[in-house]
Amino acid sequence: MRELRNTIGRKEWLSRKALLYLLIIVIPFLSLSAGKKRVLIPLSDGEKVFYSYIHSYALFPVEDCWVFKGGKFYLFSESVLTGGAGNPSGDEGKYVLDRKGRMIFYDIWRELPDPVYIRVSGRYKNAISVKGKVYNLPGIFGDGVIRVSLIYMGW
Repeated sequence: MRELRNTIGRKEWLSRKALLYLLIIVIPFLSLSAGKKRVLIPLSDGEKVFYSYIHSYALFPVEDCWVFKGGKFYLFSESVLTGGAGNPSGDEGKYVLDRKGRMIFYDIWRELPDPVYIRVSGRYKNAISVKGKVYNLPGIFGDGVIRVSLIYMGW
């Protein structure tokens, strides 16, 4: 190693060393965890994550679309059967009514905290979908609270 450093010069040695560090691949993952159970889902920038559940008070279905962008999650849209408390307002983005009577709020871009804690229950059918794969949260973790966070792993 020392001989190599002497023959190529200090600046070139440092640039080759920096290149070696760049070869380490760092991948973001969506981490779902509770107790000792954990599910890791690889993400890419611009990835959409859909979180669906039955609203605990009004008992209507809700679907949120989170977008992973620039190392953070943003609430991009929410689809609900009816408006009410806890829904985004028209001030945060745009909304439309679809043919099924659902209000779809979109273009919200509200940054989500990291981590997010979600109370899951078989009664409320909590699920997360990424790339078409559905993760039935109560089926995986049982009823209780799960932690949803971003983690980075490198190779």
